[in-house]
Amino acid sequence: MKKKLFYLMVAVTTLAGFFPGALPDSSPPAALAVPTIINVPGDYSTIQAAINAATANATVLVAAGTYNEDITLKDGVNLQGSGAAVTTINGTGVASFAVQASSLSLPTFLDGFTIRASGGTGKGGLNINGSSPFILSHSTVTGTGGTMYVA
Repeated sequence: MKKKLFYLMVAVTTLAGFFPGALPDSSPPAALAVPTIINVPGDYSTIQAAINAATANATVLVAAGTYNEDITLKDGVNLQGSGAAVTTINGTGVASFAVQASSLSLPTFLDGFTIRASGGTGKGGLNINGSSPFILSHSTVTGTGGTMYVA
């Protein structure tokens, strides 16, 4: 009896692969869903454009290079550089900080960057304000008006 049940299960599983929707809900549960990966500059030319397009639990992978822009991180969107020695976010000086992490409530990480403020006196590298948990790792932060502000 056990052999027949096994063969029946294999047959149903195999048929479900050939006929989508043959089983009630054959999609993986949300917890097993594959996270979204967005590549810069492959999918988007700027880091901020990729962050804006991302949803929570997505990872923005940034290729080696210097990116002249100010960025604002998004709740639950992770930013992964190619290494601090080869991936730089060079602030434009328009914003007070090159990278802003404000009011983030979902786990968010930034890894593998050199973050540099530019554009004059008083500009900072990274502002972490009301964001927990925020994880910064394998990164270097510099600024003329202060390296980081954490509140």
